[in-house]
Amino acid sequence: MRLRAKLLLGGAVVPAAFLAAVVVLGGWLFRASLLASLDEALRAQASVESVSLFDQETPHLHVPSDPPLVHAAEAASRAVFDARGTRIITAPGAIDVITALPPDTMARTPWLRTRRTPEGIEVRELFVRVVAPTDKVYVLWVAQSLAPIEATVAAFIRTVGGLGVLAIVCLLFLQARFAARLARRIGGLAHHMTLLMAGDLSGRPPDDETADELGALRASIAQATERLDAAKRAQDRLIADAAHELRTPLAALRAHIDVTLRRERSAEELRDAFAELREEVDRLGALATKLLELARGRHVEWRMSPQSIVALARQAIDARRGSAASKSVDVRLTAPDDATASCDPEGMRRAFDNLLANAIEFAPEASRVFVVIEDAGDSWDVCFEDEGPGVPVDEREAIFDPFRRLDTSHAGAGLGLSIVRDIVERHAGRVTVEDGAVGAAFRVSIPKRADRDSIVAAQ
Repeated sequence: MRLRAKLLLGGAVVPAAFLAAVVVLGGWLFRASLLASLDEALRAQASVESVSLFDQETPHLHVPSDPPLVHAAEAASRAVFDARGTRIITAPGAIDVITALPPDTMARTPWLRTRRTPEGIEVRELFVRVVAPTDKVYVLWVAQSLAPIEATVAAFIRTVGGLGVLAIVCLLFLQARFAARLARRIGGLAHHMTLLMAGDLSGRPPDDETADELGALRASIAQATERLDAAKRAQDRLIADAAHELRTPLAALRAHIDVTLRRERSAEELRDAFAELREEVDRLGALATKLLELARGRHVEWRMSPQSIVALARQAIDARRGSAASKSVDVRLTAPDDATASCDPEGMRRAFDNLLANAIEFAPEASRVFVVIEDAGDSWDVCFEDEGPGVPVDEREAIFDPFRRLDTSHAGAGLGLSIVRDIVERHAGRVTVEDGAVGAAFRVSIPKRADRDSIVAAQ
C-alpha cells in the first residue's frame, strides 16, 4: 500500500468509520435514555392511579392526562383487570386496550414489556398488581406508544448523521490534500536518496520551507548532500593533485635514468647520478608520508584525554631545534604554567610539528619564530608567528587545500596545512591565518573540554 493510501486510510477512512459508529451508538444510547424516561413516567402514572383507584365505592380511573414526557404527544391507554384477568375498567388512549392479561401476570407484577401491535406500532406496557381495601386483587395496565420516541431518535440520527456526513466529507477532502502534500514531500526525499545511492551528488532535495520535522529532515539531508558533494570533489581533486605531484618526480627519475644510460659512465658520474636519483626518491618518500598522514588523520580512531598543551608545544620545539639552528632561527615559547585541554596527544603534536616546521621554513635567516599560548576562555589559543613574507588575504583560506603552495621554491608537497586543519577540526577547534607583527601568524583554537573524553570515531 502506498503512503498516500495509508494516510487516507489512517487519517480519514478509519476516523470516518469511528464517527459513524459513534453516531449509531449515540442514537442507541439516546433511545435507551428516552425509554428509561418513559418507563419512569409510566411508573409515576401507575402510582397515582393505584392511590386513587379505590377512593370511591367502586374502582375507577381518575388521571386523564398523558405521562409527563416532553416527546409524548399521544394520551396513554389504561385499564383495570380483576383477579381472573377480566377487564373491568377502560380508559382508551392512542393505543387499543388489551382484552386480556398475559399469562402469569399476577405472579410477576410489576413488570414492563415492549409489544408490537398488528399495525406495526411498538407499545411500552406496564402491569402493576393492586390490592383493594376489601383485599380484592386487581391489575392496573398503563401503555404508551413508542412512536414519538422513535421519531425523536430518527430526527436525532438524521441531524447528527447529516452533520457527521458533512464532517466526514470535509475530513476526507482535507486529509486527501494533506496526504497528497505529505506524500509529495516524502517522495521527493525518497527520490533524492535513490539518486544518492546511485552516486549522483549533483542534485538537492526539493525545496521545502515548512517548519516541521520533515522540513528539518530535508534541510539536514540537503546539508549532508552538500558535504558529500564537497568531500567527493575534494577527494577527486586530491587524487588528481597527488597524481600530478607524483608524476613530476617520476618524470625526473626517468629522465635521469635515460640520460645516464645513453653512454658509458665513470664511477664518479654514476655516484652523481645516483645522488640526484636519491633526492627524487626522498621527495617521493616525503610525499607518500604526507599522504599517509593525511589519510591517517581522517580515518584513525583517536583517544581524547586531558593533555598539557604547553608540554606538547615544548616537544614540538625540541624536535625542530636542529632545523631552526641551521637557519639561525630563534624559536621562543610564551605560555602559562599550565594549559590543559582534552585532545589526542599524538594528533595534536603532529599539528604543532607541521605548523612549527612551516614557520621555520618561511622564516628568514637569523630571524625569530614565536609560539604563544593564551587563555581564550573556553579554549586555548596557540599562535605560531614568524617574520617571513606573510600570507596574502585572498590566499588565507586556499592554503589549507591539499597541494596548495604559495612559494614553490620551498620544499614540500603542500599537504602540511591540510593535515593541520583536519586534526584541529577533529578536535572541534579551528585554525586561521592572520597578520603577525612582521610575517604570518597561524592561530589554533583548541577547546579546553571535549564533548566526550573517550574515543573519537573514524570518519
